[in-house]
Amino acid sequence: MVFKGRLSGETVPSDTTVRKRKAIKTAPVKTSFVNGNKVVVEEPAEEDVQDYKDDSYTDDYEEQYDEEPEEHQANIDTTTPILRKRKKHKKMSQFSHHHVKEEMTPEEKKQVFDKIQTERKNLPIYAAREALLKEITQNPALVVVGETGSGKTTQLPQYILENFLQDENTEDRIPTVAITQPRRVAAVSIARRVAEEMGVTLGSKVGYSIRFEDCSDPTDTRLKYMTDGMLLRESQIDPLLSKYTVIILDEAHERTLHTDILFGVIKGIMKKRSDLKLIVMSATLEAKLFSDFFDAAKIVYVSGRQYPVQIYYADEEQLDYVDSCITAALQIHLDESAMSPSVSTGDILVFLTGQEEIESVSKILDERARLLPPECLKLLVCPIFANLPSEKQMEVFDPAPPGCRKVILATNIAETSITINGIRFVIDSGLVKSKAYNPKNGLEILKVCNVSKASARQRSGRAGRESAGKCYRLYPEQSHQGLEDYTVPEILRCNLCSVILQLKSMGIKDIMKFDFMNTPSSSGLIKSLEQLLSLGALDKKGDLTPLGTQMSQFPLDPMYALTLIQSQKMNCVQEVLSVVSMLSVETIFYAPQTKRVEANKNKMKFASKTGDHLTLLRVYQEYQAVKKNSNASELQRWCQEHFINYRSMSKVCEVRQQLKEHLESMNIGLTSCGRDLNQVRRCLCAGFFMNAAVRVPNKRMYKTLVSQLEVRIHPSSVLSDPFPDCLIFNQVIMTSNQYIRDVTAIDSAWLPELAPSVYRGHLLDQTNIMVEEQKKAELAKKEKSKTNAPKTFSVQRSL
Repeated sequence: MVFKGRLSGETVPSDTTVRKRKAIKTAPVKTSFVNGNKVVVEEPAEEDVQDYKDDSYTDDYEEQYDEEPEEHQANIDTTTPILRKRKKHKKMSQFSHHHVKEEMTPEEKKQVFDKIQTERKNLPIYAAREALLKEITQNPALVVVGETGSGKTTQLPQYILENFLQDENTEDRIPTVAITQPRRVAAVSIARRVAEEMGVTLGSKVGYSIRFEDCSDPTDTRLKYMTDGMLLRESQIDPLLSKYTVIILDEAHERTLHTDILFGVIKGIMKKRSDLKLIVMSATLEAKLFSDFFDAAKIVYVSGRQYPVQIYYADEEQLDYVDSCITAALQIHLDESAMSPSVSTGDILVFLTGQEEIESVSKILDERARLLPPECLKLLVCPIFANLPSEKQMEVFDPAPPGCRKVILATNIAETSITINGIRFVIDSGLVKSKAYNPKNGLEILKVCNVSKASARQRSGRAGRESAGKCYRLYPEQSHQGLEDYTVPEILRCNLCSVILQLKSMGIKDIMKFDFMNTPSSSGLIKSLEQLLSLGALDKKGDLTPLGTQMSQFPLDPMYALTLIQSQKMNCVQEVLSVVSMLSVETIFYAPQTKRVEANKNKMKFASKTGDHLTLLRVYQEYQAVKKNSNASELQRWCQEHFINYRSMSKVCEVRQQLKEHLESMNIGLTSCGRDLNQVRRCLCAGFFMNAAVRVPNKRMYKTLVSQLEVRIHPSSVLSDPFPDCLIFNQVIMTSNQYIRDVTAIDSAWLPELAPSVYRGHLLDQTNIMVEEQKKAELAKKEKSKTNAPKTFSVQRSL
């Protein structure tokens, strides 16, 4: 792999603000300089502002989360009304190198606290403190644009709180500030940092709320960091979000589905609550769209510090981007160690597409790091993704030990959501895992696709926050020029069933008239409404049915919610609960490159001949049996021997417990079907009948019945020849082919029985015809094999 480098024209200069843009033609309200950082507050003008909502949203593709997600894990929503209350954390943070330990003397604690306050004042946003507070006081809505690392996420909420506390007469009206983040990892890590800066226990004055976990105090918490989905769920319970004085929608440029819905919800709330303040924060310069949506809200630009970044492009496209990332990371480490063998010249940040790739790269780099020459710096591999335990996530923020270089493996969460110090080298795969929704066939496909130019710019900028850096893009410069300018908002490329169900439960009857910032296509909205009608969540008038009301109370995708509800009728709640929990977490199985054959053999030990769902159930049941009779180290060893991800299984147990408590709160009994596992398959069919497929005669392919899409079973599935005639699936992913994942064989006769409203008339006839054709093809194949079989002759010996 050869890189061609240059000081790219995209390189961010040392003082990056929007003064060079002719987007806003107005004199600044206030300009000040602190430590060379210029702050400008501007009024929005109507002309000459690039509005990207029309030009850049033409492609029908993708989804931007790793998580997150969070978004790809069994389609489980990031929101839930049932949360586990976390105990308040001790006054110790692993967010940075400041560890405020209980055994410190008061003087030592004061020294650490004073050092943190000095660092806060050195952040670029500190220069804008007074200007920002003035604008917040004078305006109901404000748009704040600041680069990653400017301090806006951690500092602005503190400024608001400090401003109120300065007045002794404001004790009875101290504000509660909600700050949303698109990802759980960011919400937790930022809350930890802010609690540390304020010198308080996490969960008291500063808290967080994420899926299945609430670390806050209703009577004490004043700064509450949460995922955008959690705030949306709160608005379902409290339509006016009355407990919050200020709401900050952070990372607005990412345009996640939940943030876009919050735009419309909060805009409606502000018409009823004159006391509510809204701040929209973004790391990109495209603020005009946000300003226009909130009635010409004022825009404040805060500059950051950015050093030049040398951009290097690969000379050709990479066939295996995972292997290329590994090669590039090792090469950078060796080259830099040769120049500075005893002191690290900076850490490496690698952008990958998801947990599976991160864990694969992490294991390989760990193995190869042990083979490095002794005179080379040590390589410390630090992955970060949503399912990683919090204490492991925090390790990426700690400085590398002496004689070590960190290589951080992350998804696009590291573009803007979190700031990691010490990065000087960035390896950009140029890829992101995304969703694409086709309203014609109603299918949402998960695929790996190219990033936008805006994302590529954010990634390269991570190398230049503290000093001059280098960014290695694993694709040619010509490919970069062909990228889309901006990432398409998620609301324009996703299935909207979950959101519609949520909005309906909030009393919004006419979805077509909801105030969207970018209105989804009418075909997409109509298709989603039709799917909810087929699932029984809506009636023919478009109103919620009793079943739909029950489904909306689950923190799950509608199909999963329906499956759990149906499990009550089929007396298999325990089993379905386990399956759903297993599907909610990525990477249950892992297969190291050097042991893939052995790993696959171990996986097949758990395999059910009916498919992947009952295979996952077997894994969970055996894990629980081992857990009951083992200590933690023995359980970890069992997982390692069977190539099962111990961390993922721990997360499964947490999710299952939360869902179990949710079911109990709805008076759904935890029944079990025992050994009658056909009930589990029937239940899965009852929830996922929209995702049924029939085998194409004489081919190892299937055709989805509702969407008529030709697909193949993913190679990771345990299903093998002879393949079933009919099956249901959870997800379609697109790589070299269109694959279906998490599949289970069903009896085609179950479809009209369990979903008569869908499988009747033409569709039922077509299903029966395809099944019969497949049976005839199988019969003909057997007859042909008999005909072509070598003939045997009996030779009688003459007497």
